[in-house]
Amino acid sequence: MAEIKQTICRSCLCFCQLNVTLENGSATKIGGDFESPLFKGFYCLKGRAMVDMHDHPARLLHSLKRQDDGSYAPIESERALDEIAEKLARILAEHGPEAVAGYLGMGALEHPAGAVLLRALLDSVGSQLMFTSATLDQPGRNIADALHGRWAGGRPRSETWEVFLLVGGNPIVSKQFLSQNPGRRIKELFSEQAKLIVVDPRSTETARRAHVHLQVIPGEDATVIAGLIHLVILNGWVAQDFLEENAQGLEALSDAVRDFTPDYVAARAGVAQETLLEAARLLGAARMGELGTGTGATMAPNGNLTSYLVNCLQTIRGFWPSAGEQVAGAPVLMPPKTFRAQPVAPTPAWGFGRKFRARGLQQSVAGLPTGALQDEILTPGKEQIRALFMHGAPMTSWPGQAKTRQALGALDLLVMTDTELSPTARVCSYVIAVKMQLEMGAMTRVPEALGMGGAHPGVAWSEPYAAWVPAVQDPPVGSDVIEPWEVYTGLAKRLGLPLSLEQAPLDLEHPVTADDLFDIMCAGSRIPLSEVRKYPHGHIFEEAREIVQPREPDCQDRLELADPHMVRELAAVRAERVETRRGTTDEFPLLMIPMRLHNSSNSYVMMRQQLKVPTNPAYVHPSELESRGLASGDLVTVRSRYGEIIGVVEPDPNVRPGVLAMSHCFGGNPDEPDDPRGTGANTNRLLSMDYDYDPYTGIPRMSAVPVGMEKLS
Repeated sequence: MAEIKQTICRSCLCFCQLNVTLENGSATKIGGDFESPLFKGFYCLKGRAMVDMHDHPARLLHSLKRQDDGSYAPIESERALDEIAEKLARILAEHGPEAVAGYLGMGALEHPAGAVLLRALLDSVGSQLMFTSATLDQPGRNIADALHGRWAGGRPRSETWEVFLLVGGNPIVSKQFLSQNPGRRIKELFSEQAKLIVVDPRSTETARRAHVHLQVIPGEDATVIAGLIHLVILNGWVAQDFLEENAQGLEALSDAVRDFTPDYVAARAGVAQETLLEAARLLGAARMGELGTGTGATMAPNGNLTSYLVNCLQTIRGFWPSAGEQVAGAPVLMPPKTFRAQPVAPTPAWGFGRKFRARGLQQSVAGLPTGALQDEILTPGKEQIRALFMHGAPMTSWPGQAKTRQALGALDLLVMTDTELSPTARVCSYVIAVKMQLEMGAMTRVPEALGMGGAHPGVAWSEPYAAWVPAVQDPPVGSDVIEPWEVYTGLAKRLGLPLSLEQAPLDLEHPVTADDLFDIMCAGSRIPLSEVRKYPHGHIFEEAREIVQPREPDCQDRLELADPHMVRELAAVRAERVETRRGTTDEFPLLMIPMRLHNSSNSYVMMRQQLKVPTNPAYVHPSELESRGLASGDLVTVRSRYGEIIGVVEPDPNVRPGVLAMSHCFGGNPDEPDDPRGTGANTNRLLSMDYDYDPYTGIPRMSAVPVGMEKLS
């Protein structure tokens, strides 16, 4: 007999509520949960693929150990942990704790307890080397918030927006900023209430719904935002009273953007002056609005500067919540917090914590620089990393794939948890087969924490919403799959190491469950997790709503509009030779930008196969095909100064001429046959960790990359 249970999709940070139809205890169908007070039945293609992914023939049902000849053989999970513990103990004894590191990527979303337990294990052995994808994704946001300061009242709620400026983002696909049914939200918000301005080299699914689309030349986002600031100041659209009380540096900012005139910006960024003026007018006329940056803007040159200028533009317009307004994203599974209509002063963005040998990179507010990790593994010496535990997909997500392969292959111990023998799994010492989403419980603390912490504004939700779900089915009969956190509790127990979670010691002599860990993670939350568990469809907790409180009388903090580092960088942008900075030549005439696809969330290979769109075409304007004698579906060689790939070219009139748009995290490994029509092409072969890298976060240029394209001979 069929039954319906609820689950939460963790294929991206939306965490949509789903209904799962089960027959004889196994899932047969996925659908939206129309009783969810937040999602109201919405879900996307990635959630739809979940049942097929669980049943996919390529799914790992047993852990694997790499053999001497490079092949893999099944190994019992307990035996694998015995061997890993033995090798880890030897590395610690011979090289010390700093030889052991961890890496968290997109894969950690499904397993939040695994992420925190990996940190706990590293703490226990004495290592501080936890790297994440944050320094290769959108680190400019963290840098900008530190240099500019934050608003203690949080972000503006969407119902107050009269304008929304989005730079290098596409919520209809990525969901960021409009995570609950973004297509419907855009229709609701921007039909009459607000105006949408998009800055993007592509006429994306979101840009096509914008009132103003500034279709810039890739890499010129900072130029456009500086031009908008110039126009806002020039036309007297500055929120003067707000700035007098809450900010400093307006005069210096005005001087810094003075030469970013409409004619200069239009000529350099490739946009029409009229369009730029209209965008400025919409920003100047709005009483409240939101401004944000996406992946495209922060992976391009001057990503920190773009994010910083966006913050400055939001501040000079006074687009921050006032006392008496309702808080956006009040905590539910996070501890209570007081929101106030006042600034939080800037803090150091770098210059503290660990320094690395690779290119002088250092820790920043975005975390440890993953851009240094390849070299820290390959460079001999006392600080050489020899063991790495991973949740993520470096082989398809790190720039410089050949060097990534070399580095990962040089490790004495490389352990990954995975659900398939992915490209990264295919280079590991041990691949621990883990449970999939329907076989584990889940809660919504992760997106709430990321949204509240400012790491990814717009990721969570404005309402005081939370959800928890139990596992809805058991793993396949005869399988040996565990949860990632069991790897770290198992290793700690074997090594006799104590583990603490949120400063609470774990009793490893007695069985621990995921819900035990969830309870510890949510200790002190605004709403107890035990209360959240009562609502299978999720719940909006009215008692958790918060109102922005008045400014404290003794508050002296100010938001900074003219950070010296950012002012110098902006001056360098204005003074540089554009052609030299851009790097295009007759050999590399196109600028490659990243894009996202509906059917893919980073490196979920099985998901793409289930949705029958496994590849990542190279999209260019039809004129680019015509000039090269190419046709839709032709195989092409795409070259950069650092490598080449074979892709499938497709015309797209929504891509600006002179631009090549291609999704990342596809393809196989360097020593494997290319399969551009199957697994796609890995754009990271065209990149390098030391190419035009940011000195603070280590992120290299990953967008606006000069490339050439020709038909495969």
